[in-house]
Amino acid sequence: MKIKLQLHLLIYIACYSFAVSQDFFVLPLDTGVVGNGARTFNLQLQNGTTSFFPGIETETSGYNGNFLGPTLLMQKGDSVVMNVTNTMPFATTTHWHGMHLPAVMDGGPHQLIEQNETWVAIWVIKNRASTYWYHPHPHPDGFPIDTLKATGWQVYQGMAGLLIVKDTETDTLGLPAEYGVDDIPIILQDRSFSADSSHFAPIPPQGSGLANIRRGYTIMVNGVVTPTLNSHAQMIRLRILNASNARTYRLGFSDNRPFFVIGSDGGILDTISTVTRLDISPAERYEIVVDFSDVNGDTIKLMSFNSEIESHTYPNGLSGTIYWISPLLDDYDTSDFEIMTFDIGDPTANAVTSFNQELTEIVRVDPVTADNVNNPRAFVLAAPAGNGNGFTINGSMFDPSIIDDVINLGALEVWDIENTANMAHPFHIHGNSFQVVSRTNGVRPMQDYELGWKDVVVVYSQETVRIIKSFEDYADPESPYMSHCHILEHEDAGMMTHWVVVDQYQPTISLQFDGNDDRVTVPYDSSFPTEVFTISAWVKLNQPEGRAAIIARGEDNDSYNLSWQLFVSSLGELEIMLEDENEQNFCYPYNDCVSMGACTIIGDLFIADNMWHHVAATRDGSGTLSIYIDGELRASCEGTGIPSSDNYQNLSIGCTFGFIGPPPDGIEPPIWFFTGQIDEPTMWNESLSHEEIVDLFISNININSPELIGYWTFNEGDGQIVSDLSLAENNGYLGDSYEIDSSDPFWDIPGQGELIVDHLENWNLIGVPFESTSFPCSGYVEESLYSFENGNYVNGSVDNMSTGSGYWLRFDEAGTCTYSGEPVNELTIFLTEDWNLISGISFSVLVNSIIDPDNLIL
Repeated sequence: MKIKLQLHLLIYIACYSFAVSQDFFVLPLDTGVVGNGARTFNLQLQNGTTSFFPGIETETSGYNGNFLGPTLLMQKGDSVVMNVTNTMPFATTTHWHGMHLPAVMDGGPHQLIEQNETWVAIWVIKNRASTYWYHPHPHPDGFPIDTLKATGWQVYQGMAGLLIVKDTETDTLGLPAEYGVDDIPIILQDRSFSADSSHFAPIPPQGSGLANIRRGYTIMVNGVVTPTLNSHAQMIRLRILNASNARTYRLGFSDNRPFFVIGSDGGILDTISTVTRLDISPAERYEIVVDFSDVNGDTIKLMSFNSEIESHTYPNGLSGTIYWISPLLDDYDTSDFEIMTFDIGDPTANAVTSFNQELTEIVRVDPVTADNVNNPRAFVLAAPAGNGNGFTINGSMFDPSIIDDVINLGALEVWDIENTANMAHPFHIHGNSFQVVSRTNGVRPMQDYELGWKDVVVVYSQETVRIIKSFEDYADPESPYMSHCHILEHEDAGMMTHWVVVDQYQPTISLQFDGNDDRVTVPYDSSFPTEVFTISAWVKLNQPEGRAAIIARGEDNDSYNLSWQLFVSSLGELEIMLEDENEQNFCYPYNDCVSMGACTIIGDLFIADNMWHHVAATRDGSGTLSIYIDGELRASCEGTGIPSSDNYQNLSIGCTFGFIGPPPDGIEPPIWFFTGQIDEPTMWNESLSHEEIVDLFISNININSPELIGYWTFNEGDGQIVSDLSLAENNGYLGDSYEIDSSDPFWDIPGQGELIVDHLENWNLIGVPFESTSFPCSGYVEESLYSFENGNYVNGSVDNMSTGSGYWLRFDEAGTCTYSGEPVNELTIFLTEDWNLISGISFSVLVNSIIDPDNLIL
């Protein structure tokens, strides 16, 4: 009994000892080094120890120090360079939370920094003035998640810091702005410790009766336990970041004085919100101004009044608060506790006693203007079933190899975030701020301080939060942004998804179909797939009067059996028809022909909006059929009909039943003609995965795949032949014969015969992309043109340049050239041994589509 009592006392001292008053610590301010047109910051992730309690050293980590990191200060419009060196004994990342920047600079799980390596992130500050932050963002490999590779572990160790952006607009508002004096940084955290306080405590294990998250009863501000700040009898601005892994705080002052909320995650508000309480969940930031001018000589405490958090009964009948169900609550979730103390002294010489309370202008974005207002992008948050592992979004745990969503650059979207779990989830979306539109079935109404710019929004149990977000400036099909719960243990356990932003598709050349008789014919080949297949294409059309076939394996005059056809219905929706050997037609996903199987429609199928869309359909060996639009799964059907393999008909693009034969002995004439444009159709003899469909959408296609049976780029630009770039070489032709006739679609070349090209000052590597009578550029240095022939640079004249050859040319200053003339759609280039300097044709092509029969290119 005596031993147990001593152990209990030791734990109590480590976890609850607040008796020693400690001074407030102002995090060091780092303004970077300005030079060469950029503001450069140098950060180092490192281990160390920190004394949170007298005479005890705890093992910790930080940036440029033992715990936490410096506050980085920058101006809107700055070009910044972040040199991040990792001296930790494991790989990690650094995420710039809330920043609007290219995805490859975002610092998510995909930008790992190996031990003793330096990662350089460069971008231009486009954010509004506000308080942001930075922290590691790796992802552990499976379970358990209490590992060095987990974001939750690394942040809990102390790796985090503030990032402040200022701008000229908010600088004129008269707000307190002297860092560390009346503009105070507050990183709010809770911690629990090992018995001897030499380490932070691990996650409570499953079966312990405690929530499997990192929380604690030791409250810290800027790495100091419940500190005391010598403050002033004037207006004080607090920049508050909740950097706790999982705890929510209901903030207020010990004397219940009102204070002004002036800013949220992504910027200053448009007007003040006067409150006495403010809930702040993990990763949220709020800026507040509190007026201490009436309490000179007094002591005021910043408190968390968690006893006031509303109670709630969950669907399973258990009670709790609006944030946690009862089995997951700890003592601090339902009680009041101290965060820090303000000892109020005399005002400063330049004390702020008032400011412009109208603040900035925020234009609320009308959700009706969203591109997907009729089909909001949905994110369903769910807890693991029973005692299982893993939190999910849309039924799946995070998989770094699968891109979950693809979004067009310039899109304005509404997202519906639905929480089916018995707890609240603070949901964070990378890649710039959003606005909260509505809360449905919520336990708490919208607060007026939520109407500004946010990057984290709390979604309560059984609630759906709608947000609206624009996707501007940056597109990268290879580098994703993240969305996830910011309870870090939930993020590590799989409640995370990722998405890419891509440029809207603009073909160099496509085929235009008239809807009357136009088609492309690909002669029958035994390689054509039937039961297991993938078909895809880019299409652009208005709503058709009837059905419009995109690609089809139609009937022939022996079997009368259709295998499959992908088409657009008269409602403008993407559908697919299968036909079996008994001539039974199965229409999916509505299953409104011969009924067979079961379908789930996941999203909008409408594509007839005169915009380019990527469409695809797959069928696997079990009969599961999937329909994709723009890389997203829109419908799925199981137990579908079996397409007929008794089919020897040509493949048709732009119609179905692709060969006219006179009845009654011939087959039905072509029908369902397509009106609009088609580009880059493909055909595969396997069912591609969702990840592979996304690759197709972002134009990552392996033309050497043996499963690829047809890939027609339609980049010929003239003539009758459409070349198949797959190994199958299933070349086709325009119309219903190799001869020119009325059924030929025509080549659509945007901006035919014109190309605007930028050039730099000094030397440029150039080519001639059009057959042109004269060189269109001015401002070049006379006699500075050089070609490369037989291993030597040869001086020449711009009047004698030819297509296919590359040249060096020097310009006095940067500018543009507008080429015009006859497009060059095909080039045969004769090469010499060793190095050659060559140029290309009038439009972009994949390097691996260059026909190199002798394998000359290294």
